[in-house]
Amino acid sequence: MTGRLRPNHDLTALLTAACDAARPEVGIGNVAGYIPALARADPRKLGAAIVTVDGEIATCGDADELFTIQSISKVFTLTLALETIGQELWRRVGREPSGSAFNSIVQLERESGIPRNPLINAGAIVVCDVLLVDRSAAATIAVVVECLRKLADDP
Repeated sequence: MTGRLRPNHDLTALLTAACDAARPEVGIGNVAGYIPALARADPRKLGAAIVTVDGEIATCGDADELFTIQSISKVFTLTLALETIGQELWRRVGREPSGSAFNSIVQLERESGIPRNPLINAGAIVVCDVLLVDRSAAATIAVVVECLRKLADDP
C-alpha cells in the first residue's frame, strides 16, 4: 500500500470484527478445482481490505497476500466499456439480475441474445467485444492491465 493511504481505526475495528466472525467458516467447502489459479489457492486464507474515497484504509487477516481476482475483473472491464461507449452499452447488455448461474446461457437463448447483465459470462463477452473494437487482443489486455495498475496505485 502507498504512503498516502492512512489507517482508519474505527473502520479497522469494524473490519476486524467482520473477519473474526467469518473465521469459523474458513476451510468449509472447496476451491474451484477447474480453474488452475484457484485450485492452487490456500483455502485457509482470509483477508479483507477497505479503502474509502478519502484514501483511508482498513485491513484484516491476510489482506497483504496476493490473490487471483477471477470474476471481479468483470467490474473493471465494465468500467472500461462504459468509458468507451457510455450508455450505448446498455443496448447490447441488460442491467437485470439473471437468477441463473454466472455461466448459464438459458436466458440468453430465450431473450434473443441479449445477456441479462455484464457480470454473467455472456454479458462479460459482450463487454470484451466492446473493448476489442479497433484493438488487437494484446492491446486490449494492455489497456485492462493499465487500468488495474492505475486503480491499485501499483505500477
